[in-house]
Amino acid sequence: MKKVCFLITVVLFFACGSSDSAGVPSENCQIDKSDILDVPNLGFDTKYRHTQYLEVNGQALLFAYSQKFSRIDVLNLKNGEHQPSITLAQEGPEAVGDISSFHVISLDSIAILTFQDFLFVNNEGKVLDRMKINGSNADFTGLDFKKHFLYNSLMNTSPILPMAGGRWAVAVRRIDASRDMPAFYTGTKMVLLDPRTKTIQETGIEFPEEFRSANYPVTSLLACRDRDGITFAFGSAMGLYHYQEASGQISTVKLVGDTYEKGMDTFVGDVYDTKSLNSYVSENSQMVSLLFNPYLGHYYRFNYGPYPFEITGNEGKLGYLYLTILDANFRILAQECLLWDFQYYGAAPTPNGLFIYTSNDEEDLSRFTYSMVRCDFKLL
Repeated sequence: MKKVCFLITVVLFFACGSSDSAGVPSENCQIDKSDILDVPNLGFDTKYRHTQYLEVNGQALLFAYSQKFSRIDVLNLKNGEHQPSITLAQEGPEAVGDISSFHVISLDSIAILTFQDFLFVNNEGKVLDRMKINGSNADFTGLDFKKHFLYNSLMNTSPILPMAGGRWAVAVRRIDASRDMPAFYTGTKMVLLDPRTKTIQETGIEFPEEFRSANYPVTSLLACRDRDGITFAFGSAMGLYHYQEASGQISTVKLVGDTYEKGMDTFVGDVYDTKSLNSYVSENSQMVSLLFNPYLGHYYRFNYGPYPFEITGNEGKLGYLYLTILDANFRILAQECLLWDFQYYGAAPTPNGLFIYTSNDEEDLSRFTYSMVRCDFKLL
């Protein structure tokens, strides 16, 4: 049997000094990279953007949605073995359709957001409950579905997030748009969806009007569930915000020593001039993902730096990928340039670190690699 190494465990050991630096990353951090695990390629599809880690019956499992095969594949991260996939029907009474976001509560209950439904399925793909969203026949009240729709970005930056009381935080976009300002930049927000009462509640998480000129274009709403609420951001703006679930208060997170806090400069061109807009994207830093690791208490922020070479002829290309690691109090633990990556596609926090999905094969950029990034912070 042909064996293909597509899972590489990369261990990053940071030996950092005292935390008295008030959030400034230590200059004493050291990096060590080593390959640990080979996994046989048994058809485990390599084009995932939606992944989640969960321990089930003592097994460390990675759940990964394959749109190509309409299924959720399951991989044991400890031994590389493949578990039975969760096949999702595309037709008939059990039809699920293309997934926008999913969250595995247990093998018996998986929450799924599609473009038409919010539903729950079991590990056999059987639909346990289905609720209509988006459109005039939506089962929920509290949101004008003639003007808004529930969504998740193609890069899985705003997945459905489990909240207290069985509610779910879901991103929203406005439908109406104009040439002067697409609806995304005036209507993006996050709401709380309650499947029990079929109601939707506002959170106050919304794209600020003052960002319309200062941080345009924003790539997406980025959001992650943390220990007491939601930490979120608006793509290229680079700033972080925190929504406290118990009080409903929203606060700005100040990162001391953040190299990329400024984010993008103001775009003054025509937003429909593709070449001009692509050049602007290549010239500025932009955030692409925000994650929280509940097992380690770490936040992970991924961003691309400016394209480091001649931009003419390369409009739209991105610079190097950077990873900023924060502790639970938003203090910067490390900021690293991930030179071993070409492009970020997704990641899943685990007890051993961050399981990252990237494209980094110099010979064949259509191949994708899975990497484990573990960060150990020790006092010198």
